[in-house]
Amino acid sequence: MTDDELKQFLEAQAIETRRHFDVVIELQDSRLDAMNEAISIGLERQDRRFAAVDEAIRSLDERQNSGFAAVNEAIRSVEERQNSRFAAVDEAISSLDERTQRGFAAVNERITTESSETRAMIRLSYTELDRRLRSLEDRVERLEQSVH
Repeated sequence: MTDDELKQFLEAQAIETRRHFDVVIELQDSRLDAMNEAISIGLERQDRRFAAVDEAIRSLDERQNSGFAAVNEAIRSVEERQNSRFAAVDEAISSLDERTQRGFAAVNERITTESSETRAMIRLSYTELDRRLRSLEDRVERLEQSVH
């Protein structure tokens, strides 16, 4: 193998390695985008639910201000139910926050692991290329010595 052929071979290997990294990075980006989209959808749902609860509370406040005793009793009853619902929502939000934090931690851990694996693959690829190059250089040197 000539120097030019070796150079072309090494350049082809470098291009292939870059292409592989681009694919891995693109895959990671799409996974993160999908997870971000899922989180955004969940947050939008929560915002709509809170907006609906806020609207219901505003409506109840208007009725209370009208001065009807029956409405005041209904409001007290609804308020108690809403408080228990809010407690349940608070608990659900806390649970969602914990799950989200665990999810982010898992994603970060996975990214760290995959990044470490990718770095190890790069080192292996580089080591293998270096070994091949040294082997070729040794062969060229032996051939040059045998010619002289």
